[in-house]
Amino acid sequence: MAPRSRRIFSISAIPTSRAQAWSHSLRQIVVFDTTPLPFLFRMARAYNTGMRNGQKWMNVLLLLFAALTGCGRGENATPATVAAAESKWKAAGVKNYNLEWSNSGLGTGHYRVFVRDGEVKAIYSVLNNGREIVAKPAQPRFYSVEGLFLTIKDEMAQLDLPTPFGQPKGTTAILKFTPDSSLGYPKSYRRDVLGSAKGVSIDVQSLDPNPQINIPPPVSGDAAPAR
Repeated sequence: MAPRSRRIFSISAIPTSRAQAWSHSLRQIVVFDTTPLPFLFRMARAYNTGMRNGQKWMNVLLLLFAALTGCGRGENATPATVAAAESKWKAAGVKNYNLEWSNSGLGTGHYRVFVRDGEVKAIYSVLNNGREIVAKPAQPRFYSVEGLFLTIKDEMAQLDLPTPFGQPKGTTAILKFTPDSSLGYPKSYRRDVLGSAKGVSIDVQSLDPNPQINIPPPVSGDAAPAR
């Protein structure tokens, strides 16, 4: 579960001329219940020093800001860490499972995915009112656990491009994911491009590795039943 927002720590003393050089997102920092207050005080001192010392502090502050948001949680998504998690998933040998996950960022969606014998057999798109409609994407495998790993690996490959995530060379991007401790599948993934709004999040709500073989029909009506 994502940490609950506690209050907004606002940076209100930025001169207008200086503020124009900073991303608009830096004007306020979301503080979570798990954020240590001493850390906030150190960050404030760093900010004041940075304003005196100029541009060289910008990246440091950006990293601190990212650490206070969801992107600061989980472990770094690297070829080694993702390969280790994927190896654990493959070793678990889960061929039948029901998966529910959602994403936000450049695209927003909420899906229930039914995998049998290692193949995606059905995908339901969950609407805001709980109603489900059958989705028929061109590449269903991208909606499975294997697809989530492919997505994360595609994201990592962006770091080697001349313009990662469409940003100038040298742009800093933070990629984090949380593998399930037992099965290895990615329970969450976060990508934050510092100084940009190009963030992405993926969250797995549930994975049932022992489902009924028969796939249930999509939910119709104004409310989804408890799962």
